[in-house]
Amino acid sequence: NPSGDKTKWAAAAKAAKAVIDLHVYHLEQDYKQIFLTNVNTEIIMSRGNDAINADGYYQYFQIVEGLGGGTDGNGYAGGWSTTMVSQNLVDAFEMNDGSPFDWNNPIHRANPYKNRDPRLYASVTVDGSPWIGSTAQFWVTEESNNYTLNPLDPNFKISNTVYGNNSIGNPIKKNDVPDMSYLYRKSMDPDYDIAAEQYPFSVPWIIFRYAEILLNYAEASFEAGDEGTALTYLNMVRDRVSMPAVTASGNALRDKIHHERRIELCLEAHRYFDARRWKIAEQAFSETIKGIRIVKDKDSDTKVYNVYDSQTRTFPEKYYFQPIPQYELNRVQLEQNPGY
Repeated sequence: NPSGDKTKWAAAAKAAKAVIDLHVYHLEQDYKQIFLTNVNTEIIMSRGNDAINADGYYQYFQIVEGLGGGTDGNGYAGGWSTTMVSQNLVDAFEMNDGSPFDWNNPIHRANPYKNRDPRLYASVTVDGSPWIGSTAQFWVTEESNNYTLNPLDPNFKISNTVYGNNSIGNPIKKNDVPDMSYLYRKSMDPDYDIAAEQYPFSVPWIIFRYAEILLNYAEASFEAGDEGTALTYLNMVRDRVSMPAVTASGNALRDKIHHERRIELCLEAHRYFDARRWKIAEQAFSETIKGIRIVKDKDSDTKVYNVYDSQTRTFPEKYYFQPIPQYELNRVQLEQNPGY
């Protein structure tokens, strides 16, 4: 709706409200369990991952960091850490009082995973996250207590270094640990032991769920001019995880709605399409992707968190459109999309 036609937004709001008024779907109270049970009152459409379609086990084996299970004899469940999460996304999760996380705040920096939006812990495996009776350890300790050390630095010395079980540089796991020190967690059951249980393993890949309907209704209502309804349904989603109600208005409310979609629906294949339809992809996807290095004091549990730049990405304006194949241009009279 590039023209901002309010009648189109009103039609979208009406469609979302029709689903709400069915009174068939509801918000599950336990956010993390939505993604671990094939049947619940929030799922509208999903695809099962299990032994029948032969990809559930592979998905789990590929994505999950090696924690527990012991399939390789070193206390690991054989995960390959393929799907990592950036520091950028982790930083987007608010504090549990609704304020933004800020690395310049010394309280936040001292323990960046404390008192955050509960959806962070259900969506991302961070240092200290529980897994099959163990915890993720993404830290390293060096004898000299060099708190700025980076295990990827060619001058980094392996001698006199103690690695967390899942940290970058760990010589046992080598390439099977997450470079950014974060891993995808949604749909990953932390109590499922690959080594002991093998098949059957079944979790849903959710295509459409009720929380999205509520956020669709909130956004469409706002853009149609009804801020009161937008706030009501936006805050329904936040209240489920005990996050404070939003009270913003105007452009600030639009920003809150956009942010809530990023957090509530994170890692569910929405962000790319949302950023494109909001026409913010040039800014959202043209940024430096960051990770973190965690250094643990050799004599205590004190940790220092060093954010680092991993890679720079860009999203040129032309990426809003795909290039038309040359054979199609040759076959009929078409004009190539801008920028190609």
